[in-house]
Amino acid sequence: MKTIKVDLKKKVKKNICMAMAAIVLSTAMLGAGYYLGLNARGETTIVAAGNDIRLPFEVVKRTITKYDIESKLAEIRELSTFSSEYTVSRDEEEARCITKYFAIPGAKNYISMDCKGIVKVGYDFDDITVTVDDEREEIIITLPDPKVNDNYVIWDSIDYAEKNSILNPIDFEQYKIMLGEIKEDGLKQAEEKGVYKSAEKNMKALINDSLDEITDYDVVYA
Repeated sequence: MKTIKVDLKKKVKKNICMAMAAIVLSTAMLGAGYYLGLNARGETTIVAAGNDIRLPFEVVKRTITKYDIESKLAEIRELSTFSSEYTVSRDEEEARCITKYFAIPGAKNYISMDCKGIVKVGYDFDDITVTVDDEREEIIITLPDPKVNDNYVIWDSIDYAEKNSILNPIDFEQYKIMLGEIKEDGLKQAEEKGVYKSAEKNMKALINDSLDEITDYDVVYA
């Protein structure tokens, strides 16, 4: 009968090595599965650099700062204005009078003007307040009231008629006053159409789009 010698020490050492290899393999597979699961849910993982070693399944959440948000908002500064077009018709008659109630015959002039104009409403970015609440995971934005940035008549759209008088010739100041009144009427039209609400809606849409990549925080307007 043949006798087989077994080196028990080597056998135990071999079994321990195999067990350790199995544990390492299982841990790596578990870490990879956890990593893929997190990314499937849209969570962000950050790979550590240098000597800052982290476990494969460890998630590092980015901290959002006020400066980050303000930098993003600065990119949409030029797009923050909302425009509203208006159409105004106006005519005026001016007469020279001897007294308050008596006009000089033949001393009347007449101006009629139809035109289009544009009102631009926007925001002063220096008055926008940004607050970051890490605990609630919220970006809180406080918008000031929108203001009129510009109001002008489109010169190519002007259709006018005038009737002059030798006794009361039309003065350039009359046109200047009429244009000012047309702009006032145009602004009222824009306000009645809800230009300020439209500007606010437009502004919020721009902000939401610019912060869309920050998925961990909700944008809230105060």
